Amino acid sequence: MGTLTVRPFEDYTVIDIETTGLKSSTDGITELSALRVRGGEAVDEFSTLVHPGMHIPSFITDLTGISDAMVRGKPRIGEVLPAYIAFLGDDVILGHNTAFDLRFIEDRCKRAGIDFSPMYTDTMKIGRALYPEMEHHRLSDLAYRFDVSYKGAHRALTDCRITAACYEAMKADAIRLGLDIAALRVSGIKPKYIKAADIVPDSTKADPACALYGKICVFTGFEGEKRREYMQLAADKGALLADRVTRKTHILIAAEVAGTSANLDKARDYEKRFGAPQIIGEREFISVMGGRA
Repeated sequence: MGTLTVRPFEDYTVIDIETTGLKSSTDGITELSALRVRGGEAVDEFSTLVHPGMHIPSFITDLTGISDAMVRGKPRIGEVLPAYIAFLGDDVILGHNTAFDLRFIEDRCKRAGIDFSPMYTDTMKIGRALYPEMEHHRLSDLAYRFDVSYKGAHRALTDCRITAACYEAMKADAIRLGLDIAALRVSGIKPKYIKAADIVPDSTKADPACALYGKICVFTGFEGEKRREYMQLAADKGALLADRVTRKTHILIAAEVAGTSANLDKARDYEKRFGAPQIIGEREFISVMGGRA
C-alpha cells in the first residue's frame, strides 16, 4: 500500500474505480477514472469502462448502473493500466476510502510488473478527524454537509468530482476554523471493537421483507464507526447479530480487507461443506439495506 498523508494539497489527482465485488484478488475492475487538479481546479481527466473478464452481479449493476452489455467490447485492465498509471504520474492521490481503490490498482500493477506505491490522502479519514460530531462520514454525508451534488454517484468519474469538491470544502473549512489539517491524527488509534451486544435494535424499523430479517448475521473486517453503523442498520431491519461464525450462522457480511479473518475462513469452510452461511460483501449489503452508502 502507498503512504497515507493528510497534508493539504493544491495539486493532486483524484482516483475512483468501480468493481464487480470487494476482493481485489478475485473480483474485476469495471470502471477506472482519475481527475487531475491544479490549484484546486480540475484541469484534466481520465475515464474508461473496463471489461472485468467476468459477469457483473446484478446488485453491482443496480448500484453502479454498469452492466455486462456496457462493458462488452471494452478494453481489459491490462490494456488500459499503463496509460492510467502514466496519467497519475507522481501526483499525490486523493480518494474516499482510498485504500479500497489502491488495493485493486496495486494488485493489477503487481501482476503487470508496474511499480506503483503512491503517496495518498483520504477524504473519509480527514472527515472523521475534522467532524467527529457527524454520525457518518460516507461520501454522501460529506457531499450533503457541503451542499455538493451527489447526482450520478457510484460512477467513477462522478465520484472523483464529488470527492475533489468535498476535499476543497474541507480545506476551506479548516482554514475558517483555524485548524491545521496536517496536524490531524487520522491513524495509529485502533478503533474500539464493536460487539453484537453493544447494538440495541430499534424494533420500530423491523422489516420482514428484508433478506436479513430473522437471520443470524456476523460482520467481519469492519472496524469502529462503520462496523457500528452497519450492525445497527442490520439489527434495525430485524437481523440477529452474533460475533462469531457457527453452524447456526445464516449470513456473513465481509469487508474488503487485506488478508483474511477467522470468521471468514470458518464461513468459507462451512459454505463449502454444508452450503451455509451465505457470504456477501459490503456493496451487496448496502444494496440489501436499500442502497444506503
